[in-house]
Amino acid sequence: MIFSKLLSVLLYTLASTKPELKRYLRPCLWGALLLIGIGYFLHARQSADYFTAALGYFNGPVTRYIPLWGWLKGLVLYSMEGNLAGALLSALGLLLLAALLTVVIWRIRADFYEDAMARSEETAEKQAQMQAARPNLQKRKKDRNDTLRRDGLSRGAGASVYFHKAMYNRFRFAHLHVFTKTSETYLAVSIGLCLLLIFIVKSSFFPVVPLVLAGFAFFRSLGNPITQDISQETFFLVPDTAHRKVFFSFAAGVVNSALDLLPALLVAAVVLRANPLTVLVWFLVIVSLGAYSDSIGMFIDLSLSTGLSQTVKSLVQILFIYFGLTPAAVLIVLGFAFDKLMLFALLTVVLNLIITALSLLFSPMFVENGRK
Repeated sequence: MIFSKLLSVLLYTLASTKPELKRYLRPCLWGALLLIGIGYFLHARQSADYFTAALGYFNGPVTRYIPLWGWLKGLVLYSMEGNLAGALLSALGLLLLAALLTVVIWRIRADFYEDAMARSEETAEKQAQMQAARPNLQKRKKDRNDTLRRDGLSRGAGASVYFHKAMYNRFRFAHLHVFTKTSETYLAVSIGLCLLLIFIVKSSFFPVVPLVLAGFAFFRSLGNPITQDISQETFFLVPDTAHRKVFFSFAAGVVNSALDLLPALLVAAVVLRANPLTVLVWFLVIVSLGAYSDSIGMFIDLSLSTGLSQTVKSLVQILFIYFGLTPAAVLIVLGFAFDKLMLFALLTVVLNLIITALSLLFSPMFVENGRK
């Protein structure tokens, strides 16, 4: 996280002070990816299969000497191997690199204040001109499709309006009224993994697909859409209890995630000829994982002081969510180790649902306290 922030600040500062560098960023990125891909292709021609080639090319011992990426990996792997000298050298390299990046950023003379003021004045002037020309017209950035539903939301009363609103908007904006961008991404990942398993790995091991989709669903859930409803002033005006409003808003997010996931899992199940019961269990695992992440993120966001910055809140949320996933990860590993994957997967679902229920029980209390 520290290096991510340092690199982003460095690139932003350089691009702001030297605008001519912006045009080289994208070509350099694609060029680096192309060189890595060509190197892997040449290495794979000398290997027995693509998976072994990937291990040898991307995870070879020499890769630990690559600055930053290799040192981060070396710090972990040397520690696991008991190589204290290697771990210390990797840690020393990371510390020196962090110090070097900090010094470089510090020495770049950048004055964003004048640029920000000038841009703010320019933006305000354009907005004023547009408002004066057409006071009642707000132009959209992109014209909406003629096939878009415009029948209006007619379901939901009290707290349940949050659930029906989310479902209405989902089917309103989804492609063919079914597929959202998230579900299409999951579907593409699922098809790609099936092709990889069948034609390269020569296997039909279905759990690979839901495990990868679980990672996608987990990182997507870090956005925690339920906080958007709670942050609006109208949330307090809805005539219902805080528990019901939080529950229906939360349930809408869970159902949306489940509907996004369903096509990808069904396609993988058909292609890999998986057991329907196995597919159902993995579906519940991924949905419960997303529910856990959403509920914990909501609980941390509501329970922390309003005086804290959003960056600090996000950091605490991520730490709690990541460390809270440790028991679920251990259960899945034990399932593979003892060859009782379905049993331990069900235990994972139960564990995630218990934590989710506790979060939903206590989170609304902070909503009421915040209102008072």
